[in-house]
Amino acid sequence: MFTPKVPNRSPRGRLLLFWWLAPLSAIALIWVTYLAVESERAINDSRLFWAQKTQVERVIDRMDSALRVLFTRESTLAPSAFKSYVDNQNAEPKGARFASPLLAPTVLATGLGPSFQRLYFEVDADAKIQLPELPTGADLDLALLRGHTTVQRIESARKRSALLQRFASPKLLLGLLRMTAEDDAKVATGVSPIAPFHAFFVPVSTTINGIEMKHAELLLLRMVNPGTPEKIVQGIWYDWPALRLALSALAESEAGAGELDLSPSVQSLRGAGAPAPGRSSSDRNGGQLATVALDVHLGGRPTAVPFHWSATTTSLAGAWAVYLASLATLHTALHRSRDLAQRRARFASAVTHELRTPLTTFCMYTEMLKEGMVTDEAQRQEYIETLHRESGRLRHIVDNVLQSAGMEQGSASQKSRGQSRDLMAVLEDLDPLLRRRCEGSAVELIQDTHVDGPCKMQADPQSVERILLNLVDNACKYGRPSNGAQHSVRITVLAGVEHVEIFVADNGPGVSATFAPKLFEAYERGLAEASGDRASEQEGLGLGLSLSRELAQSLGGDLTLVSLRTRSVTNRKNETSESTGATFCLRLPLAKQA
Repeated sequence: MFTPKVPNRSPRGRLLLFWWLAPLSAIALIWVTYLAVESERAINDSRLFWAQKTQVERVIDRMDSALRVLFTRESTLAPSAFKSYVDNQNAEPKGARFASPLLAPTVLATGLGPSFQRLYFEVDADAKIQLPELPTGADLDLALLRGHTTVQRIESARKRSALLQRFASPKLLLGLLRMTAEDDAKVATGVSPIAPFHAFFVPVSTTINGIEMKHAELLLLRMVNPGTPEKIVQGIWYDWPALRLALSALAESEAGAGELDLSPSVQSLRGAGAPAPGRSSSDRNGGQLATVALDVHLGGRPTAVPFHWSATTTSLAGAWAVYLASLATLHTALHRSRDLAQRRARFASAVTHELRTPLTTFCMYTEMLKEGMVTDEAQRQEYIETLHRESGRLRHIVDNVLQSAGMEQGSASQKSRGQSRDLMAVLEDLDPLLRRRCEGSAVELIQDTHVDGPCKMQADPQSVERILLNLVDNACKYGRPSNGAQHSVRITVLAGVEHVEIFVADNGPGVSATFAPKLFEAYERGLAEASGDRASEQEGLGLGLSLSRELAQSLGGDLTLVSLRTRSVTNRKNETSESTGATFCLRLPLAKQA
């Protein structure tokens, strides 16, 4: 069975693929987010539109209902009521005359408040205006005699009549009613030869202090006996400002506080008459009444729904959070995979390089000793000492590798911190081993202690010895001065109240600021950065400082670099440089006093 070969992508290739796919997936999610937000916004705006339109329609219906009741009651007035006195041939005694209810109209309450009628009037076939409140001739004497009216009422009616004739001449009234003549002919029958009242807004212009002011007056007009020579026009002049205030109060009780505007429609002011019943507007904030040509506008309302957390926005926020967390997790995993691959490569290279020399020495020297090629006893002893030194080197390499693996897996055995040991005794036991290491590299070891009395540290002595040995070993390898001066390593001990600090300093080239951040990383060799070509000549895997810091932290302390390359002095030939070297500080906890 043939199995296709899947290409093994390197961590770097997977990281590059991630940087290609991440923007594409982000763009796709942004597009989905945009569509979802726009869709929700459109739905919310549509809901707001219809909610506001329904509210305006409720306001219009309520005002229409109130006006319909008002106008219907006016339509119940008999045609004879528009005369001051009514002749009743059937009454006793015959020819008796009765006063019209409009001769002295009483104030009647309506659904909108008190009555709004300013004046009742009638236009006869001769285009003469007659008022039931303004009797003439014998009717005037009769009204005053019987107390049906007063002189003050007559004067007031006469003034209102003069005002009415200024803007509503008989010719204008007849012209308005011609617009409704066809409808009146359909309504008027042999049973009720009375046309219904029609509401008209009449434009009026007045000049005040040289400034022309325009307003509208509301008239209710109907035709009596339409289609006959005896037809007459009857009308009612309404107090439009007062009626508008009453309608505004009615609308505000339905829609709440807002910018309500009631204005006669432009068509009605131009003489188009009342609109057809049921006329509506597509505007969410406006409409027109059916009983009167009145435009209604309700302003001060929002045109869009403000942002608020909803199920959609919450879901989108959660999706973005998951997406970003996934990107961060994947990016971290790829970076760790790449770093692990690089560490493995460095580990394999370092171990191969470090094991090659001692193994080659072992093979060659043991072969020579086995074949008896070394006959001189002094030379034979030298070979045995070399084999012993190389075995120690191998043991040191294996110990570092095993301890590093244990630290990374979290399974390194940590000695109990409960035991305490005098630091000076530990340094005294370690001194011969450190001096042998320094003498092997022609390095001067200087110890400087500032401790008065016993110094009990709360740490494992073997771990402390291993840390100090690694620090001195690195100082011997990489701390040699480049100007030919005596190579030295100084160990300084400073005891505090709760901690003790051990400084290990050399007088070599030091550590640059660019390399300092990765100095404590595994398999990083400082001399490669410090001395260039000499790095390959030095032994080591680059695990010493990494293991030492982990050991120090496992003991409750820390290992830090406290001195970098601070200054460089060039001589006249530009050949030498001076530096303060590198200084490491091992900080360990002291045992508590009993």
